[in-house]
Amino acid sequence: APAGQFLSVSAGETHSCAIGTNDTITCWGYNANGQADAPAGQFLSVSAGETHSCAVRTDSTITCWGYDSGLADPPAGSFDAVTAGYRHSCGLHTDATVVCWPLARTAPTPVGVDAIASADPAACRPHGLRNGISAGFPLPPSVVSATGTMRVAVLFLDFPDAAAAHSTRQEAEPSLAEAERYLETVSYGKLDVTFAPLHRWLRSESTHVRFLAADALPGQRESLGNVEQLAVQLADPDFDFGEFDSAMIVMPSSYFGDGNAGGSLDTQEGRVPALVRINVSLLDERSRPPLEWGAVAYHELAHNLGLVDYYSYDGNELPDAPPGKIWVWSNFGPMGLTVRFLADERDSLRSFTVHHSNGTRSTQHTNSLDAGEMLAWSRWQLGWLDATQIRCITDPVATVSLTPAAAPGDGIAMVGIPLSDTEVIVLESRRKIGYDARREIQFADGSRATIPALGTEGVLVYTVDAALGTGELPLKIAGDPGNGQVDAYPILTEGESITIRGYTITVQSATATTHTVAIRKSAAT
Repeated sequence: APAGQFLSVSAGETHSCAIGTNDTITCWGYNANGQADAPAGQFLSVSAGETHSCAVRTDSTITCWGYDSGLADPPAGSFDAVTAGYRHSCGLHTDATVVCWPLARTAPTPVGVDAIASADPAACRPHGLRNGISAGFPLPPSVVSATGTMRVAVLFLDFPDAAAAHSTRQEAEPSLAEAERYLETVSYGKLDVTFAPLHRWLRSESTHVRFLAADALPGQRESLGNVEQLAVQLADPDFDFGEFDSAMIVMPSSYFGDGNAGGSLDTQEGRVPALVRINVSLLDERSRPPLEWGAVAYHELAHNLGLVDYYSYDGNELPDAPPGKIWVWSNFGPMGLTVRFLADERDSLRSFTVHHSNGTRSTQHTNSLDAGEMLAWSRWQLGWLDATQIRCITDPVATVSLTPAAAPGDGIAMVGIPLSDTEVIVLESRRKIGYDARREIQFADGSRATIPALGTEGVLVYTVDAALGTGELPLKIAGDPGNGQVDAYPILTEGESITIRGYTITVQSATATTHTVAIRKSAAT
C-alpha cells in the first residue's frame, strides 16, 4: 500500500485504489489494462473492479479507466455512488435510480428503501486546521491511536505543604476504573484502556507554590505546571516507561482539582508521546477527603486521542431569568457541547424524586442536565463509527431513520449535511440509555436520588466548523447564536422541527429504536 493518509479504499481483483485526504485517487497493483492508472482530479468515491476502475468526481459525474469494451464508458448524469464489478459496473443516480453498463439497465429504488443522497460520507468530512488538532479530519498522526490498546502510566505526586493523608489506591482506584469503563464503552469496545499505576506518593522537595503558574485558559485560577519531569525523575529508578502511549500525573484531590492534557514526556526508556495532569488547580489550603475525578480523566485522555474542547473559553454572562423561570445548564458528551436555556421552575423534564433516609419522599428539580454519551461526530472522528453508519445528505430532500448514538448496531448513527468546505450540520438520536440514562447519587445524610441526564429522548442537532480550534466553539447546538443560550431544551421530539442555515429538519416519527427525520432545503438557499 502507498504511504500517506486516506479517506476510503477499494480492493479489486488484483489492484486497489484509495482516495487521499486531498480527494485525489492513488491506485496500485496489477496494471496490465491500465486499471491502476488513476485519472487526475478530485473525487468523492472510488471502486476497483477486475480489469477496470470507476470513481465519482466531486461534480457527481462518473469516470472509469482500464479495460474498455464498454466497461470504461459510463453513462452521463449525476451520481451519488458507483461500484465496479467483474464485467460490468453500476451507478446510483441522484434521483435514486440505478443504471448499469455496458448493458444499460435502470431500476427504481426498491420499495421500503429510503432515497439517500450520498452513499459516501466524504463530503461531510471537512479538513481541519493544518497546524493543530481540530474538529475536522483527519486527526494528526501525532495523537494516540483511538483503537487497539492504550497503555497509560500513572504517577502520584504530592508536596510538603500539600501532602496526601490517604493512599494512592484511595486516590485513584474508583476514578481510573470509571475512566477505563467510559472510554471502552463509548468506543463500542474498539479501545482497550490499560492503566499501570506506581502505587506510592512521590514527594516533591519543593512546595506546590513553586509550580504554580497562570492557567492557559482566560480567567482561570493558577494551576500546577512543569510537574511531570519531577515525577519522572522520582519514579524512573523504580518504573519502566517503555511502550506507554500516555503518562498521567496525579496530585492529591484533597487539595487540588481539574486537569489538563498536552505535551510529551522524556524518560530513561524513551519518550512517552502524550501527557495528562490530574488535580492541578488549588481548591483548598486545608486537607479534605479525596474526590473522584474519573470524568476529568476520560475528558483529558480524549484530548490525547485527538478531540478538542467544544465549549467556549470566553464565558458569557446570563441575563436575569424572568419570574417563574430558571436558567438550566445542558451538556452533551465529555468534551463540553454546552448550552443554557430558560425553563419553568417546576419543569417536569428536570424533576427527580429524593428518597430521604427517614423514609419520606420529595420531588426536586435539577438545574443541570448532563447527557454523557460521546457525540456521534466525535466517535466518527476517532474511527469508532464507520462509513456505513453515516449518511451525508447533499440532495434538497431526504428522509433517514436514526438509531441511538449510544447503541447504533448496524443502523445509521449520524446524519451530516455539508454547508461549506469546513461546516457541517449533524443530526443524532439520543435515548435514555448508556451514559444518557439517569444516574444514581447518594447524599451525605443517606438520602438517595436518581438524577436525569437527558431531559427527553429525541434528535440532537448541532453544527461543526472544522476551521475553529479548541475552545472557539467548533461545535454549536442548533439555535445557539454564539452566546451559549437557546430558547428551549435542544432535543427535537416527534413532530418538532428546526430550521438552520436554510435546512428544515423535522422528526417525522419515533419508535422504540429509531427516530425518522425529514430534511428539506429551502429553495432560496
